[in-house]
Amino acid sequence: MSQTFTDFECILINDCSLDNSGNICDKYSENDNRIKVIHNLKNIGSSLSRNTGLKYSSCNYIIFVDSDDWIEPNTLELVINMAITENFDIIVFGCYKNYEDGTNNIIQQDFNHVDNINFIKKIIKNSIKAYLCNKLLKKDILMNINFPIHSRSEDYAIIIQYIYLANKIGFLNLPLYHYYYNSLSLSNNKERKILGQNEEIQNWCFILNFLKSKYTNLNIFEPELSNRINNIYYTKHSDKLLKKKLIQLYPESRSFLQTIKYLPKLIIKRILPNKIFILIKNIRRHT
Repeated sequence: MSQTFTDFECILINDCSLDNSGNICDKYSENDNRIKVIHNLKNIGSSLSRNTGLKYSSCNYIIFVDSDDWIEPNTLELVINMAITENFDIIVFGCYKNYEDGTNNIIQQDFNHVDNINFIKKIIKNSIKAYLCNKLLKKDILMNINFPIHSRSEDYAIIIQYIYLANKIGFLNLPLYHYYYNSLSLSNNKERKILGQNEEIQNWCFILNFLKSKYTNLNIFEPELSNRINNIYYTKHSDKLLKKKLIQLYPESRSFLQTIKYLPKLIIKRILPNKIFILIKNIRRHT
């Protein structure tokens, strides 16, 4: 409500919150006709909630703001003026990571030498964040995107589709978005993380199918794509059948060279901790 650009609409999606959030949203909408509130009849998750908000939006440009986060007061003014002046289909801007103790740091991103292919590669590599929330997006392009059912890695699935459809990409190397790290949030819940691993695999299966339908040769996304697939494949608790499906979609990621490249990481993350655990267990047994 403190934005210097005032000609906007704010759509709040109450996804069956268990506290007083819904009532707070309603009070804001009663005092400001720019605010619309949608109360989901059942919990549908962040991806489908975003899609719901998109359907109710009447604006040409969209910015997503997650529930714990906030934006700088001049964010809308800067990105809207830039988009209209240069006719950008997407503008990626910088963001802070804010912590519970009040400190923050700027999240580093690589905005150099970026066309559509390199943009997707950097998203896969994570050198440009896949977040939907640090980007200005055009509604008419978003309406042509399939929003995934599962929430884990949903940003990757959505933004990779979007980049493919975008004609002109803009970057604003200025931190405007504040991502709040909440240790008690759903995304940091240990049980939810384990369940989310299977959702992540399903969304990456979706991404692979999309990329294969649009590009004749996925080698243009190497080595980033294979590294990402291998990283997902070696998660501890994920479903073996889903992992098999993932590799079947992109068997190139399991090539000899890719496996050798991933071997040191596998040893450090999986084999070494298990060996140390067994050693400690044996020492305790004999003392």
